[in-house]
Amino acid sequence: MKQCKCIDCGKNISYPTFKYGGQRCRKCAGLKRRGFKHSKKTIEKIKQYKGSRHWRYEAENHKKHYCKICKIVEITYQTWKYGSERCVSCAMIKHGKYKELHYCVDCGKEVSTYAKRCHDCNNLILGLKLAGKNHPRYINGLSLEPYPMKFNTKLKTKIKKRDNFKCQICGKPEIEQKYKLHVHHIDYDKENCNEDNLITLCGSCHIKTNFNRNYWFAFFVYIMENWK
Repeated sequence: MKQCKCIDCGKNISYPTFKYGGQRCRKCAGLKRRGFKHSKKTIEKIKQYKGSRHWRYEAENHKKHYCKICKIVEITYQTWKYGSERCVSCAMIKHGKYKELHYCVDCGKEVSTYAKRCHDCNNLILGLKLAGKNHPRYINGLSLEPYPMKFNTKLKTKIKKRDNFKCQICGKPEIEQKYKLHVHHIDYDKENCNEDNLITLCGSCHIKTNFNRNYWFAFFVYIMENWK
């Protein structure tokens, strides 16, 4: 089938438009109705780019566009047409965000604009700040002491069996837990492994007992007295 083209811009059009219409594309037909015509330069560009639909974009895109500030760095058509007409460096200078190289004050690694230290050095300093007595859960270094030999698997199983393999705070059995139940020292003394001083807890409830210890001590003493 013979290709039909607009008599003004040369764009491909359908056969019915060419045969029964004005032999023009929609844009050229609208220009004619309003009494406008393409200029000679426009017609030359249209013919050069073979009636492409985006002939304006292609004509400008084939040109080289440069930053209007430094006039050295080449920029894209979109930046030149719709953006700030500046390269990245000139745009950052305009907004006061010129990217300078910043380095870690400890190891000298390159870091982001607002950072003083790299991740490794920052984590190391945080670890030193929270180590030992500086940690909020530090209590005379008792957590570093090892458990005695008598606090073994046999004793733990005996305590769990006594408590029916249930957490004595939330009441959930070990079957419903993802992990095994814990055995907790009521007076927080690792050396005191008497059965009256041990109680069964789940992992989440055991974590709670590390805070507000006076309350939990009184709570467990009350449970053990009523249990007897």
